[in-house]
Amino acid sequence: MKKILIAVVIVIMASILFWSVHQALAREQYPGQYDNVDPKIHEWYHGLRNDIRGIICCDLSDCHPVEMAFKDNKYYAILETGERIEIPPEAILPQKYEIGNPTGQAVVCYRTFTNDKDELKYDVFCFVRGSWS
Repeated sequence: MKKILIAVVIVIMASILFWSVHQALAREQYPGQYDNVDPKIHEWYHGLRNDIRGIICCDLSDCHPVEMAFKDNKYYAILETGERIEIPPEAILPQKYEIGNPTGQAVVCYRTFTNDKDELKYDVFCFVRGSWS
């Protein structure tokens, strides 16, 4: 039992460290880029939470307003490049985030990575469908 408790504590500490480093790197990658963002929008982005995955969704540098598509019971985020990213069901946030969405657009939060075949992939961790207003 003691070993399980220690393992849980280590996993929690590693997760906190990962998110702290990730947000610091995002701020370094985009220094000052988001300084002039409306405080309401800034606060809304920082309030996004994915309870299914147990994570805070983003900092402003992780999340992007996008066009949204729905086909064959799947949501897609359409990036500025025109590329469509399929949204995993566990990334879709509850309607309460849609109603309070100050951007009026769908918002996707993701990180990119390169897989072992040197292909660019997307890790989508949060998605807010367009506003209901």
